[in-house]
Amino acid sequence: MRDGPQYPRGDGLEVFFDPAFGYTANSFNRNWVTNMTYKNTLAALVAGTLTVFGVGAYAQQSVAPESPHEKEAVKHAKEAVVHGKQGHADVLIEHAEEAKKHAIMASKDFSSYSLQNAINHLDEAITHGKKGDAKVATTHLEEALKVLESGAPQDPNQP
Repeated sequence: MRDGPQYPRGDGLEVFFDPAFGYTANSFNRNWVTNMTYKNTLAALVAGTLTVFGVGAYAQQSVAPESPHEKEAVKHAKEAVVHGKQGHADVLIEHAEEAKKHAIMASKDFSSYSLQNAINHLDEAITHGKKGDAKVATTHLEEALKVLESGAPQDPNQP
């Protein structure tokens, strides 16, 4: 026998009252309702969790908004690379210093490992340019340009 009051029906199925689910025809229906409730709850929980992680992943993609200073730093770094490939160390230094100034200003707006890495490469480019080594300076400028254009950290151990 079932718990709760039972009410006879004409078709042989017993009807009982379950306080959580109301009147149900038999235990199969009660379990079906219970299972559907759990399934719906689980589906809502999974959908909510995926939504939260999806929004987090989407927000992670655009961490650093590209500022006008970053654009100027990229422009000057490209100019410095062009002059470095031509062997003009003095013009390379001018553009590398301008690119460094803009990268520093961009890092004040939004500091990141990428910008710090680019500033370090620009420092190295300026140092080698002052020594007259345009080839090594150009290599550092190209690395700084890669970092500035990608916006992603070059070191996989860094966030």
